[in-house]
Amino acid sequence: MEPRPALSVVIAAVNEIELLGNCLRALLSQPRSGEIEIIVVDRLAEPGGADALGREFPSVFVVPGEGLTIPQMRAKGFRQARAPLIAVLEDHTDVVETWLEAMLRGHETDAAVVGGSVTNGCFSAVDWAAFFTEYNEHMTPMPAGPVPSLPGNNSSYKRSAVEALGDLFYRGLWETFLHAALAEKGFGFRCERGAEVIHAKPFSFAHFTHQRWHLARSYAGMRIRGLPWSRRIVYIAGSPLLLPLLTLRVVRRVASRPGYGYLLGLARCFPLLLFFLSVWTAAEFVGYAFGEGNSTLQIV
Repeated sequence: MEPRPALSVVIAAVNEIELLGNCLRALLSQPRSGEIEIIVVDRLAEPGGADALGREFPSVFVVPGEGLTIPQMRAKGFRQARAPLIAVLEDHTDVVETWLEAMLRGHETDAAVVGGSVTNGCFSAVDWAAFFTEYNEHMTPMPAGPVPSLPGNNSSYKRSAVEALGDLFYRGLWETFLHAALAEKGFGFRCERGAEVIHAKPFSFAHFTHQRWHLARSYAGMRIRGLPWSRRIVYIAGSPLLLPLLTLRVVRRVASRPGYGYLLGLARCFPLLLFFLSVWTAAEFVGYAFGEGNSTLQIV
C-alpha cells in the first residue's frame, strides 16, 4: 500500500504552463519532497497543458477543473487530498527551499493554519502596484509566531480544522471567508519563518485592471450572500470610503517594513496603485448593488 503523504498541496492551474512548471519544480526540489502529494486542478490557459504536465511531472496528480472557479477548483483538490495537512498554492508562486520543512514544523504546534509571507518577484511599476494592492498585509517579512491572518495563496490547514467547518470549504468561497470562519471558531493562525513564497507572475496594466475589477466584485457579491437589503444598503453607502481607507492602509504597511526597498517600489508605482484601488472600490460598489455576476469565473 502506498504510504500516506504528510502534506497535500492543492494548486488551481489557470495560467500559462510555464509558471506552473516553475512552481512544481520548486516544490519537487524540496529536501522532503517525497513526503508530499501534489494535486493540480487543471484549467490551464494553454491547450494540451495537462498532457505536457503529465509528461514532465508524472508524480503530480492532475484533475480536471474546466468550468470551475478558482475557489471551486481548490475545493475539488481538497476532496482529493489524502494527507492530514492540506496546503494551497497558486500556480504562479515559487516556494523557497525551506518551505516544506517550515510548514511541517509549524504544524507541530497547535495552530490550525500555518503559512508564510509573500515576496515580490516582478519589478515593473505595474507589478509593484499589483503586489502592494494584493499582498500589502502579508509582505515579507511577517513576524514569526501567532498572527491574525495569512495569505490565501500560501496557507496550510490541519484536516481537523477543515472538517470542523463542515461543507464550508467546499462552497466555492474565497479564503478570506474561510479564514474568518476558522478564526470565529477559535482556530489559531501561525506564520512560520522559512515558509515564504515568491509571487512570480508579471502583469500588464489591462490584465491586472481586469483582475482587480472581477475579484472585488466577486468578493463583494460573496459577502452579501443571504443578507437583507437593509444590510446591503449599508455596504453600498460605505463603499466610497474604501479608496482613502485602502490607500492609507497600504502606505502604513509599506512604511512599517524595514529598509527602503518597499518604499522605493511604492514611490515608483503610486499613481498606478491609486488607480487599482479605485477600480477595486468601484467594483465592490457594483458587487454590493448587483451581486457577483460571473466575476468569480473571470479570475486567473
